[in-house]
Amino acid sequence: MSLPESTDRTRALSPPKWDIYTTMLAVALLAILIAIICLLAELARYNWDYQATGAQARATVSRLVEVFLA
Repeated sequence: MSLPESTDRTRALSPPKWDIYTTMLAVALLAILIAIICLLAELARYNWDYQATGAQARATVSRLVEVFLA
């Protein structure tokens, strides 16, 4: 078995390069984190009421059809 050349050894020990796919992963992570922050801010506006207990009217199919066809 032959020993690896010095360039192979340094290549194996060097950190991976930052390429376009790593950049796209970073941008996707940033977008998800921004979306989470926006959703938390929106939920805070409603005083963390996520069960819609304070709703004034219930949504029914006939009401939805009426709204969309009007």
